[in-house]
Parts: sequence; structure tokens; C-alpha cells
Amino acid sequence: MTDNLSVHSPESVFPGPVRHRPELFITEKGRIGVYYLVDHLLQAVCWGYDPKKPGSLSIDVKTDGTLILKRKFEDQAPLFEALPELDGSSSGSMANDLFRRCLQAINSKKFDRTQQVQGNPYLLTFLAMTVGLSSRAKLKFTEGGSSRVQNYKEGLNVDSVAHSKGENSAIELEAVLDSVLLQEEVRAYPFRIRVQELACLFPGLKMDIRYKGFAPLTYDCQEGMKNLVDFIVPEDDRLHPDAFRFQATDGDTTLEVALYLVMSEMEKIKAFAGFDETYHGGVHDDCLRDVLIDLFQRLFKFELPDRRQSLDNIASSRMTYFGTFGSTVPFQKESRGNQFVKIVPGVAACVRIADPNLQWEKGNRSRLVGPTLSKTIQPELTVEFRRWLLEHADVFNEWKLQWAPKKRRRRGTPPPQK
Repeated sequence: MTDNLSVHSPESVFPGPVRHRPELFITEKGRIGVYYLVDHLLQAVCWGYDPKKPGSLSIDVKTDGTLILKRKFEDQAPLFEALPELDGSSSGSMANDLFRRCLQAINSKKFDRTQQVQGNPYLLTFLAMTVGLSSRAKLKFTEGGSSRVQNYKEGLNVDSVAHSKGENSAIELEAVLDSVLLQEEVRAYPFRIRVQELACLFPGLKMDIRYKGFAPLTYDCQEGMKNLVDFIVPEDDRLHPDAFRFQATDGDTTLEVALYLVMSEMEKIKAFAGFDETYHGGVHDDCLRDVLIDLFQRLFKFELPDRRQSLDNIASSRMTYFGTFGSTVPFQKESRGNQFVKIVPGVAACVRIADPNLQWEKGNRSRLVGPTLSKTIQPELTVEFRRWLLEHADVFNEWKLQWAPKKRRRRGTPPPQK
């Protein structure tokens, strides 16, 4: 076996470059890096999602930091059919071969980094990288009625691939992240919140999580953003029992919205592009704001208080209101304190845009600038929310009372008796 110095040098094959400079692959070491790695790993094992045959994902986080993922499909179809066949002979390492196939696909330039398509190699590399950045790991693939399993230490296989009979296709990973190398443990990741989000981003994909000693949780979300807004908005805060729901598609672009009017001085919007949370928002939540402000004024001659927030403050308020990080984009590196948007206080909503060619303002993917929604989808949203407002005029009238001017009591006048 090659000694550690050469194995972990940048010139060596996988896992050498990954372990030598992990920050080049996961943005940085420490908490943000582990968040980034685990978040993309969870997306990678959801690869192959088919709404008609969603399958399941099981996540188990042990008290010693062991992470166990089991992604099960509903048929025996090949796992990585979209990837090209391995160029050259096998290395004898399942993780290494998968990493090489992903690099071949990336170099073919047939995939774009932002495309949320089945088998996007940019996403699938994180499955191999997790093995490379773990002190020990076990990887198992089941497809076509047979299984392959292999064990690893510091990214290197310690045995040959073992074959056995299998049933439906599955991806299974057991890993202990190298906390010395990464300077953080996997337990720092907010599993319970993020799994809840992913279950809503992959409607129908049944997810269950066992986190250390806590009671297991199961999510089977069939209604996407509607389920998510129900999770994050307490019933006592809602002014109406059922959320306003909207979904429209124009070509390759789909916009989904679920919304409650609430008694609050804050705007509480959670926005996603593909599977990533856009902390600094973008065209999708700007579209929602424009429709709300316009209809409130045109239908009811009601002007909301003119309140503006910087994009940095919006990002921070989203994290504090919703508990913690959802996704792991290190938006802190992008200062946007001088960029302001007009907010809609008293609204709690979840909005998601899906498109194979999402356009981002900067490389860290925290603010979305394309595709354009104003020509087709925004008018449809306007029509549907207008209809909803007219049917729920009593709710709107109750909601707007929180902005009514309060009578000022003259000095020395006793308060009214109750």
C-alpha cells in the first residue's frame, strides 16, 4: 500500500487531492465545510428521484458520529446510467471509480453545474468525496439484482469488492467523517431541520431520521411547499386554516408557492432554487412580493408600511426564524448590506423555483437572477392570488387591522376601563 505522504499529496489519485486540500472541494474546513459536504451528500443520495416511484431515504446518526444513509428505490434499474462508462480499467475501489466517472461526465461538458437533473455528476461527486473525507467508511451499491460492498479507511479501500445477491436498487453508506482533517464533526449538521426540508423538496420520497438518542421522525410529504409552510408556521399564527397554494409551469420553469397571512411585524419567507435555499432571495421571492404589494393596493386600496431590509438582514432573519441553516451555502462571504428590497410584513411563505438553467448572481448561489418570471408565471400568480383574496376578504380585513393607526391617549388621561 502507498504510504500516507504520497497518498495525500495533490498529485496522487483519489482520495489524495480531496484529503490534501478539502477546502477546494467543500469551500472551507470547520462547520461550514461539514454543512456543505453533508448537505450535498444528502442531495446526492436522493439522485434518481422519480415522483411516480419515489422510494425512501433512511438517515441514522449515532452518538459516536457514525452516519448511516440508506437510499432505496422501487425497482432494479441501474443506479448511475446517466454517467459514462469508466474510461480505462477499474481501480478496484468503488468510490474511486465513481469519482472518475463523475469527472469524465464533467469534462464531457454535457452537464451544467446548476442543472438539477438525474445523475448530475457535480452532485454525485459528493458521495465519493464523503468516503474520501472519512476516517472509515463502507459503501454498498445494489442494482440489477446484485450488490457490491467495500470498506475504506481514510478514503482507501481496505478490502476487495464483495458481491452478493440483491433486490431493488439501493445506495448505502456508513461513514465517520475525519473530524481531525475537517476540524468539525458530522453531528454539528442540523439534520432534523434539513431532512424536513428535503422531504418537501422531493414530494413523496419517504424520509426517516434517527438522531442520536432522540425519538425517530418520519416524513412523507406529498404536497411540497404546502407541507413545508405547515411545518414552519405554528397554527396559532395563521389567520386562515388552509394555505394559499400556487404552482405553474412555463417551459422548463416551475414556480411553487404556499402562503399564510399572519399577525407579525416580520416577513417570513423561505425561498429555494432547485434544492438550494436562496438566503439572499432572487427573482422568485421578488416575484411573490411584487404580486402581493400590487394586489393589496389595487384590490383594497391598502398601502403596506414602506419597510425595507438589506439582503444580509433578510438572510439572518430567515435563519433565526426558521431555527438554523437549511442548506449550506456560505453566504457570509458575500456582503450585501448595501442591497435593499421592500419586504411584505405579515406574510409567511415558502416559494420554490425549478429550472435546469438557473442563473446566479455570484458563485456561492445565494441569490437567484434568472430565469425571468414576469412574462408568464407572474401574471398567473396574480390571477390566482387575486381570486384567493376575493374569496378570503374577511381574512384580509382582519390581517390589515394590525397596520391601523392606534389612537394616542392624551397625557394625564386614564386608560379606558375594560
